[in-house]
Amino acid sequence: MAHLHTPLPSGDGMGGERIHAEAHVSFGGDDSHLWFGVNYLAGVTDLDAIVAVESLGVFVIEVKGVPLSEIEHYGQGSCKIRNRPGTKTPLQQALKGQQRLVQFLRSSSGMKHIPFVHVTAAFPRIRRSDFVSKWAHPGVIAQAKSMIFEEDLQSAEALRAVLASVIDHPPIGGGEDRRFPLTASAIQSIASAISPDEAVGPTSNDVERMRVVEQSLNKTRRLYVQPVDGTGIREVLFSGPPGTGKTFRLLEIALGHARAGRNVVLACHNKVLASELRRMLLADVVTGDRSENLDVLDVHQLLERYPNVSEDHENASGFDGWVLAKVRRLIRDEQPTERFSTVLVDEAQDVEDWMYELLRWSSEPDAEWFVAEGRGQALYRDDPAPWLTAYKSRVESAKRAHRMQRVYRSGRADHLVARCTHEVSPSLDGIPDFVARHPVVEDQLTLDLGGEEFDRLGEPPAFANLPALPDELTVAEYRDGMVRAYARLITEELELLERLGSPGDLAILVPKPHAHQQRGNAGDYVGQRVIRALELVGCPYIDQVDNEARRSLRPEGAVRLVTYHSSRGVEASRVLILGFEELGRSMGGPLARQRNLAYVTLTRAKFGCRLAVSAARTGPHLDFVQAAAGAVRRELELAESQATTDPEPIPAQVGWEEGEVVRYVADRGFGFIACTDREVFFHLGNVFGVLDADVTPGLRVCFASGSQDGKERATFVASEQPAGLQEPPLQDHSAALVAEPIGDRGFGFALSPVHGRVLMHKSVLPVAVDALTVGTRVDIKVESGADGRMRATDAVLR
Repeated sequence: MAHLHTPLPSGDGMGGERIHAEAHVSFGGDDSHLWFGVNYLAGVTDLDAIVAVESLGVFVIEVKGVPLSEIEHYGQGSCKIRNRPGTKTPLQQALKGQQRLVQFLRSSSGMKHIPFVHVTAAFPRIRRSDFVSKWAHPGVIAQAKSMIFEEDLQSAEALRAVLASVIDHPPIGGGEDRRFPLTASAIQSIASAISPDEAVGPTSNDVERMRVVEQSLNKTRRLYVQPVDGTGIREVLFSGPPGTGKTFRLLEIALGHARAGRNVVLACHNKVLASELRRMLLADVVTGDRSENLDVLDVHQLLERYPNVSEDHENASGFDGWVLAKVRRLIRDEQPTERFSTVLVDEAQDVEDWMYELLRWSSEPDAEWFVAEGRGQALYRDDPAPWLTAYKSRVESAKRAHRMQRVYRSGRADHLVARCTHEVSPSLDGIPDFVARHPVVEDQLTLDLGGEEFDRLGEPPAFANLPALPDELTVAEYRDGMVRAYARLITEELELLERLGSPGDLAILVPKPHAHQQRGNAGDYVGQRVIRALELVGCPYIDQVDNEARRSLRPEGAVRLVTYHSSRGVEASRVLILGFEELGRSMGGPLARQRNLAYVTLTRAKFGCRLAVSAARTGPHLDFVQAAAGAVRRELELAESQATTDPEPIPAQVGWEEGEVVRYVADRGFGFIACTDREVFFHLGNVFGVLDADVTPGLRVCFASGSQDGKERATFVASEQPAGLQEPPLQDHSAALVAEPIGDRGFGFALSPVHGRVLMHKSVLPVAVDALTVGTRVDIKVESGADGRMRATDAVLR
């Protein structure tokens, strides 16, 4: 009896797919393994049947359970079945499924050698003689000899014979150059890789992002979502900084064209990004409309579909020269297995000429092209490839170049630091000049970045100081110490993500390993220490530093470990950056590429990033980011002091509670206070009268709290209720204590149990600023800025 790994197709025995499946179950021996209705693998079209027979081979079978009368037309290259869309033949459908299945196995099975996968089609309700009598073209007759018909499903001998014919006389595509028997262990590896129990599904973020793709159509997007046949739109360019939705724009267009019946490819440079998009498209199953016509791949995967092209290593100049020669030999000697009528290219700034030529060869002559270019994000080229220069010239002449300005991923503050780093790092002297060239836009409370828009303020990058370990430690002890330090940082980030409602959505970014670290000294590599730390913490993770795993899918809740380079196009709720001190020292290439790499690395987070700072080693770009973060923070605080909005209502009274600090993240300055019925978040900036070093778990405190963004936060934390706040405030004012006196830049901060930390500019004070010291009672009127931060519009000394 054959091994059945999935349920049989539904039906009462009369449906064609059911008839086909039951024959394989009945006539397959113990060496046969069967999968039916495989529609759960990322990047793989729905596969009607996968059959693996030990010592024989693996087969992808497209099943058409219709009678002959339902087939209106059948030829070698086209087929029309009554009341069904599309004109692909079942053999063409099976070939596409085979290509995507092999692509999936290469990325997910861990197999060094993927068995050859054979292709055929099945018509379980049609006899071969009737089929070839009606469709008597010689090419169709030849194909039919190696397709499965009704009579082939009547006995084990007949079924085995037609499968052997598929191997000896492939009905479409090529066969094996060298035949290797399919082993039981290979079948077991395939079974593990494609098991429905092990399949990675879409994450909750994927589902939400796919809803956005479906729903957020503006006029420009509608223009391109529907394909144009004949004369019309041909080439379009989208460009913009990180996080402006370039990839989502391409994905939206790709889905629209695929659903309209176009054969579509969305190609990019980055293997990790391509795997993300394939997993996202699984969420389209959830929304109920998954397209079979959309191929998402990194460009290398397209070339891998033609494994038999001869290679000329001797006459090639470098890797790209060798691949270019291979592609041109492919173009000269072969025909593409399929042609795309819509081509979308992401990360165009690093797409080489050979990649473009391969895509152009694989596309229809009148295909529509949509290209996305990330400004300032080229990591492998110093100048645009010739193809991109020519493409941009054509597009700009046709007025189809669209500059995207709204940043959806990052907040203003973190993007400002990234932009400053990209423009002037590592020159610390360049920071004041950057601020001068990008003055404050008062109504946006941000620096002018040439029209870029943001949905939220965000925060500049934060920094975590790694411990200074004693010099006398052995190498092993030092490594263990760093592993524990990383584990602490990871734990803190995971706790914060729980509070944010995005558990596990953490990306840990590390430099590429050096060659000697890949050859066996992995213990010296930061990524290997992170893996040990993740295992120590006990959280699920995916290691996409490993080149073999970059096409693997990240499961829901798994922390992602990835290099700076491979993070381009990827986002996470929180990002932890390790090894940044190496940028500009032992990695990064020319200065322009260093800046681009820093720009990419600093713009992956939706809700903030944190950089680890080594006690023993520093780097030029790390020093710069620390200085730039401080400068941007000061500029934004100054901008807040100038803005005005409607005043917040003042509560009639303040409720004070007692509690105990139960968790505190010192280098991030936040923690949680436990009281009788809940835990309340607090920030160090809202702690009054307690030394920073004394804020530790176990500290008893008195606190007031309020709601911010729908979440409760402590507004004022002290060891006891301050006596200076017991007198009631003036009418329309709130009682506060000076937390930071007004400094040289003309502003300081007060702490109010109603409003929390409030910026106070010297212009609102009727007295000399030197009259204010820490703890001075002031009654303040407070207004909320456009970013939600509080500032005083009036202050009365009490």
